[in-house]
Amino acid sequence: MDTIDPRPRVPVTEEDRLARLKALDILDTPPEESFERLTRMASTLLEVSISAVSLIDESRQWFKSVVGLEVRETAREVAFCAHAMRGDTVMEIPDATNDPRFADNPLVTGEPGIRFYAGAPLKTHDGVPLGSLCVIDRKPRTLTPTQRQVLQDLAAMAVDAIDLRIALRDATDREEAAQVATAALAASEAAQRAVLDTAVDAIITIDERGIICTVNPATVRLFGYAEAEMVGRNVSMLMPEPHAAAHDAYMARYHRTDEPHIIGIGREVPARRKDGTLFHAELAVSEMWVNGVRGYTGILRDITHRREIEDEVREKNRLLSLAEEVGQVGHWRVEEETRTVEWSDGMYRIYGLDRDSFTPTVDTVMTRMPERDRERVSTAVAATRTDGTPFTLDHAIILPDGTERVVSSSGRQERDEAGNPVALFGIMQDITERVRAQERLQVAIDHISDGFVLMDEQDRIVVWNDKMLFLYPRAAPLVRMGIRFEDLVRRGVAEGQYPNAIGREDEFIAERMARHRLPVESYEERLVDAEGRERYVRVTERNLPDGGRVGIRTDVTDLRVAQREADAANQAKSAFLSSMSHELRTPLNAVLGFAQLLEVSRKDPLSEKQQSHVKQILKGGQHLLDLINEVLDLARIEAGKMTLSIEDIDAADVLGECLPLAETLANKRAITIRVDVTDPAPRVRADFTRFKQVLINLLSNAVKYNREAGRIIVAVAVNLETRTARFSVADTGHGIPTEHMDGLFEPFNRLGAEATEVEGTGIGLTLTRELVERMGGSIGVESTVGKGSTFWVEVPLAENCPAGAAAAHEAKRAEQALDEGEGAPMEVLYVEDNPANMRLMEEVMEDFGTVQLQTAHTAELGLEMIACGRPDLVIMDINLPGIDGFEAVRRLRADPATAKLPVIALSANATAASIQKGLEAGFDAYLTKPVVIPELMGAIDRALKETSR
Repeated sequence: MDTIDPRPRVPVTEEDRLARLKALDILDTPPEESFERLTRMASTLLEVSISAVSLIDESRQWFKSVVGLEVRETAREVAFCAHAMRGDTVMEIPDATNDPRFADNPLVTGEPGIRFYAGAPLKTHDGVPLGSLCVIDRKPRTLTPTQRQVLQDLAAMAVDAIDLRIALRDATDREEAAQVATAALAASEAAQRAVLDTAVDAIITIDERGIICTVNPATVRLFGYAEAEMVGRNVSMLMPEPHAAAHDAYMARYHRTDEPHIIGIGREVPARRKDGTLFHAELAVSEMWVNGVRGYTGILRDITHRREIEDEVREKNRLLSLAEEVGQVGHWRVEEETRTVEWSDGMYRIYGLDRDSFTPTVDTVMTRMPERDRERVSTAVAATRTDGTPFTLDHAIILPDGTERVVSSSGRQERDEAGNPVALFGIMQDITERVRAQERLQVAIDHISDGFVLMDEQDRIVVWNDKMLFLYPRAAPLVRMGIRFEDLVRRGVAEGQYPNAIGREDEFIAERMARHRLPVESYEERLVDAEGRERYVRVTERNLPDGGRVGIRTDVTDLRVAQREADAANQAKSAFLSSMSHELRTPLNAVLGFAQLLEVSRKDPLSEKQQSHVKQILKGGQHLLDLINEVLDLARIEAGKMTLSIEDIDAADVLGECLPLAETLANKRAITIRVDVTDPAPRVRADFTRFKQVLINLLSNAVKYNREAGRIIVAVAVNLETRTARFSVADTGHGIPTEHMDGLFEPFNRLGAEATEVEGTGIGLTLTRELVERMGGSIGVESTVGKGSTFWVEVPLAENCPAGAAAAHEAKRAEQALDEGEGAPMEVLYVEDNPANMRLMEEVMEDFGTVQLQTAHTAELGLEMIACGRPDLVIMDINLPGIDGFEAVRRLRADPATAKLPVIALSANATAASIQKGLEAGFDAYLTKPVVIPELMGAIDRALKETSR
């Protein structure tokens, strides 16, 4: 009984420990039920496959009782229990492969493949270690605090069993021995009952017929039955069908064959509560023999919640695996202490490997990487392990066939609750296709003929091409990934890249960046290339939805040079046309002027034959004048110098001025004109003068190319959907063949009419189309050979269209106004250096007896004559010797005495710029040569009336 006597706790030598163990006389003894029961309970309660009562002698660990192993002893040097017995509490090893003390232990690397171990020391009451009660599993795990307490309680029971064995052996008196045994047994049973009553799992004992013998409180709570409702009934009452019906047959088969289905194995089974609800349970059944009678102990645990969690985890793992497969992603983990590497399935897919043929380690993983990347990756990983800084980098890996793939790796440090590093965790993604696409994109960008630049949301350069560097050579050395756009602009300014920035650098940078911040920008900038030559670049930039910005730089230097040459050519052409116009109009003025005088002379009327000859002169002269005017108009349009005054105008007013002219032409050929216009006529947006020119051209063509005694229909229709008005002119002429339609609006193309008696220049329709399009309209034609043609023009409606229009504009005849004048003769001064033009004007004024004409051949002489005797009206040429007409009229307007004197310009300078310049200088009217006598009379009448107000 010495082992249960209290003794002082003093250090025990190994020699003393071995002596005490041998004194127990327990080594190499047969199995005993009291110890067998303890190991069965340990396996069942702690849900492990192996449990043992292990005693350690000088060379071995010997198992007094063992469950789950065929051997009864192992060498001491590999025994886990040799370590566990030295402690005072449970020694727990969650995963032996990660514990440097046991990782290479043959019991770990070989059979039985220990991963989990927990051992409670077996010590005498005076502290002498004998061995341990241990539980072992083949998979990593940890004990809950309750399970650790159960293991310690079972170890205490094992020590009690050892004490009871000693007591029974050493008792000299049977009665004393019986009393001692009874007391020890009672204590053991009480301890066992306490374990059963406090267990969280349901514990049920049944006999070999399946009748329930005992249940613990946890069973009552789990199934909802009272203890009395279960004891004495078949355990199948706790099972759903068809399991309940098959239970008795199963037990009979086991008794007959000893082949276990659940016993000693454990499995998940369905169970049924008193209220009929079903739940998932984990069942462990062990066989026991008591006094030669077989029985069974079953431990059940409700694993419904665990199953739900497992299902949820399993689904999440499935989705994670699917996501990794779809996204070509894998994750990895490296234990900090053991450097053990774990790979997900995605990692094996990326590397083209499988778990059976490859075990990842730090070294083997590095060998799967090209040497050029190893140092960079190792440096990044080392930095993360040292200071915890996460890393992300792209590198290559080598597949089993030797080919390379590009991956993006990211990793960070994993720490425990105390902040200590425990592992590195990271992900890897195969970005090979993305990198190849980026490389192809970069090649494509490099082959773009324009400069290309891409900025991120922080306005940093991320993509550019060689053409961009070529266009900005002085800022090119600074271009790199991540450089700010503003830094490039500043570098360019500092290096003289932008000539417009010289002397105003800060202002230029502010303006440039303000443009750069606009959602969309497009403008042209002047640069200096590497050789110091000027270049012109079209800058186009646009914001992107992700916050970035894309820019295109188009070299327009050649275009600018060509434009300059074209401008110079246009200027030369304009100068030529202006000169030609002036030189042709001057003699033509005399030709047409004197011809008009001959035609209307009252003093010397012409014979009928002479009248015919004069009409031919006027006809030819007018045709030449029309050609000059149309060529000048076309040149103005092509040069972009024709100014239009777009305003709201009445269609009735325009037609009122056009139709009388057309009717005069039509009457000569017995052609009738019908007008189909709604009342009120619409208002349209157009230039009044140019729109009148368009309609007169269409009307005159309808007369010229019509049949004798034909018809013309003028119609105006409004389309409110398109907000346009269509003016159409239909004739009953010969029509236009389809093959001539394409050349209809080509300049100088008369489509064969030049071989007929119909006069024309071939410019009219070209000029008409240009004018219509510049007024925002369109023109078209519909024609049927043999029936006639319809030309139409569409122009935008005015905002307040349709609106009423006044009656057609009533033509005024200036010569009638002069004829009806009364009182003293009117004094007119004509300033002109050309004698023929002077003679013409004298003849014109002589025909009207109410006019006294004076002439001056220079502006200076004219100003002197005006100062000496103020005339009623001045008619002045522009191109004069000495000061020109512009300067002369300015001087007149500057003098209060002559500021309101009516002055009319009459010049061969017929360009729009000259006319505008004359009106701005102060002329009351600007007429062009050759003079049209009615127009001259009308201008005189208007000027005099303005002065008289």
